[in-house]
Amino acid sequence: MECIDLQTNNKVALKIYNNNMEKQDVEHEYEILKKIQNKDYVVQVLNCFYFTTTITTTKNHFVVVLESLHQSLYQIRKISLEKIRVVGKQLLLALDFLHRNQIIHADLKPENIMFTPENQLRLIDFGCSQILTEDEKEIHPCIVASRPYRPPEVVIGLPFNQKIDIWAVGCILYECYVGHFLFQPKNEAEHLAQMEHILNKYFPKDMAKAACTLDYTRNTHQASFLHTRSFFFSFFLFCFCFFIYLFLAIIGLFCYLMPPMNYWE
Repeated sequence: MECIDLQTNNKVALKIYNNNMEKQDVEHEYEILKKIQNKDYVVQVLNCFYFTTTITTTKNHFVVVLESLHQSLYQIRKISLEKIRVVGKQLLLALDFLHRNQIIHADLKPENIMFTPENQLRLIDFGCSQILTEDEKEIHPCIVASRPYRPPEVVIGLPFNQKIDIWAVGCILYECYVGHFLFQPKNEAEHLAQMEHILNKYFPKDMAKAACTLDYTRNTHQASFLHTRSFFFSFFLFCFCFFIYLFLAIIGLFCYLMPPMNYWE
C-alpha cells in the first residue's frame, strides 16, 4: 500500500500484517529486514507500529513502513539481453550480500524484485526467508518458493541451502529473456519430469535414493516418480541387453550349424 508520510511529505509503502498471523512469523520477517538493512540491495525499513482499525473489531495490526519503490521485475518481464546482464549482476550482488549474512531468501521471483526510480534493484518479501546458524549448513526440509522457481531438492523434500536462490536466479533470467516460465508444472511429479527433459539428464542417484528413503507425506508422489522412472529405465536396459545377447547367440549358433564352405572349388 502506497501512502504519504505527513511528516516528511515523501511517498512510503506500508506492509500490513493481519493480527490473525502468527506473531513469530511477523517478528521473523521484521527481524530479518532489520538485520540486513543495506541501501544497495534490500528494501529499506523506515518505521513500524501497531494499528487498530475503527471499521472492524480487529485490533493490533502490525504495520511496517518501507521505502516506496518504482516497479517490479514482473512488470517489465521481457527485457533485452543487455538489461538482463545488468539485472543479473545486481541480483547476484544482492544474493551475495544475503548469503554472507547467512540468510536464504527462499522466495525469489520477479514480483519480489523491485527497482527504485534510479533503477537500483531491491529485494522484498522475506516471509519465507531462512537463517543459517553457525552450526547449520542446510535447512530442514520445508515448502518454500513459488512452484516455477523451486529447485529439485525442495520439490523432492530434501534439506537445502543457499543454492536454491541461485536456481531461482537462473529461472528468472530465462523468464526475462523469453517472456514465459522455464517450468510450468501442475504437480511435483510433472515438475521433476520437466527438469529432466530440459536439463537432458537424470537426477543424481544419491538425490533420488535419498528422496525414496525419506518418510514424509509430501514426498509420496515425488519419490514414486523417481522410483518408477528408475524401475522402467532399469527394465528397459535389461530387455535391451537381453535381446542383444539373444541375437548374438542366434548368429553364433547359425554360424556353428552351417556346413563349411570350400571357397577354392
